[in-house]
Amino acid sequence: MFIDLIYKGNKVFSSAFKRSESITTLLSTIRQTEDLSTAVLLIEEGDDTKALFILEDKLYALYCLDADHSRPLLFSDLFKEARQYEAQVTLYQLSPVLFKCLLVLCQSHPSLIDNPTLTDLEQLLGKIKKQEQEAILVFRENKTIQLFYFLNGNVRDTYPEKQAGKTSSCKLKEQILEAGKQNKVLRIALFDKTDISAANDHDTAEQIILRATPTRDENDTHPPPDLKSPLLDKSQDPQQPSEKVSTEIQENRNQDKKSEAPSTSKKNETFPLWVKVLDGSRAGFLIRFSQEPVSLGRGNVSVRLNDPQVSRFHAELAWGKDGLFIRDNHSTNGIFVNDEPADRKALSLHDIIRLGDVRLKVVAGS
Repeated sequence: MFIDLIYKGNKVFSSAFKRSESITTLLSTIRQTEDLSTAVLLIEEGDDTKALFILEDKLYALYCLDADHSRPLLFSDLFKEARQYEAQVTLYQLSPVLFKCLLVLCQSHPSLIDNPTLTDLEQLLGKIKKQEQEAILVFRENKTIQLFYFLNGNVRDTYPEKQAGKTSSCKLKEQILEAGKQNKVLRIALFDKTDISAANDHDTAEQIILRATPTRDENDTHPPPDLKSPLLDKSQDPQQPSEKVSTEIQENRNQDKKSEAPSTSKKNETFPLWVKVLDGSRAGFLIRFSQEPVSLGRGNVSVRLNDPQVSRFHAELAWGKDGLFIRDNHSTNGIFVNDEPADRKALSLHDIIRLGDVRLKVVAGS
């Protein structure tokens, strides 16, 4: 099952979890010491394996995993259950793309093709390309799994990582041909519905964890000394954030806190362009401008975009001498304007901006 893809992630913490220990205390302590932007905590107790998905330091979803299936759980089940055995807990940091893909695999039902031919594959890839859709293609050969993530009809990422010098589609074709010669059992699963959602009780679970979290000075970047991850290399000391993250945090601290909807005072009359959010939970939201820049991301920003591929302080919209522009704020996945990557880009009416999987459109102000 796709648990093998989690095992290949960046393991940053692993510990035996005794029967007497509290899961709420463990989660509270871990998230004070580790980067939980997009992470999965595996809780393995005998034959029982649970995958706890964590997005931006918050509990997002919980699933029970077995060899071939996943089953959604409520967080209340995790907090209330009495464990019979000692468990092993392991925290994996995942890329935003893989994080989303695994949630899609848990939450959506695919179209299946058993023992596909090369013609079947060509037709499938052609359909994805023609529809310019976001999709996930899972290739299973016996107990081996390969995952292909498509964006706008093209392969963007492969898990496990693709071989150097080969495109993802070529590698998949080669696997099918080779398996056909050896009469192996093959299955392809296409996930073309890629919306994800949090567990129904994730808000309640978050409150439980917050109550178990001791109050700390927000400027104190040092974790409690009793839970420094033993698996981190010294060069990756969690007390010292990376240069990229440090820059994002510092730039965010230098900004005044902004309301969810920027000011709509008379100053707006001098700004003829607005920006409309097209995708996600904020779809339809209009960004109006005042003299202050508008920050975009998943952290403490002006307009929050709840997408795993969007960084905490991803980008900034502002007005300058050249008019409205967008500026990348050292984000992980960058910004795109009309499908072209950009660091700083002047914007015009009808331009399409993309941050992760969220699109925004420049529209006329009123």
